[in-house]
Amino acid sequence: MTINNLESESKKLALIHSLCFEKHPPPYSENTIQGFLKDKNYHLVKEEEKGFALARVIENVSELITLAVVPEFRRSGIANKLLCELIEKIKILGANQFTLEVAENNTPAINLYRKFNFQSLHRRKNYFSNNQDRLDAIVFIRLL
Repeated sequence: MTINNLESESKKLALIHSLCFEKHPPPYSENTIQGFLKDKNYHLVKEEEKGFALARVIENVSELITLAVVPEFRRSGIANKLLCELIEKIKILGANQFTLEVAENNTPAINLYRKFNFQSLHRRKNYFSNNQDRLDAIVFIRLL
């Protein structure tokens, strides 16, 4: 990816992320997303202008970094499609387990992960926080 393409892609993804997350987790900046895209361990799947999913794969373990669908396109199967594509991609890369953290109040995401046979492992107290609020994260795992 050229520098101009990388900057343009980072800007688009940061905008999507900011539309999806206000507080928990706080949205990723363009610079943060650009750093992810430059790192060979991070892998992206996207649905143009509607959403994207990003995972990190190191050896045989993968971690979902984020799954974001623009609010107006939610409940249309995009998150399902993105998660399917991402799981296939990380399996090809050799991952045999997939982990993630989700805010305890994000019921739609929790339901999606359960639908994909992710199992709840434990809770991380006050994992998501800003200056005023704190939320627990539920840690999920799926063996691939």
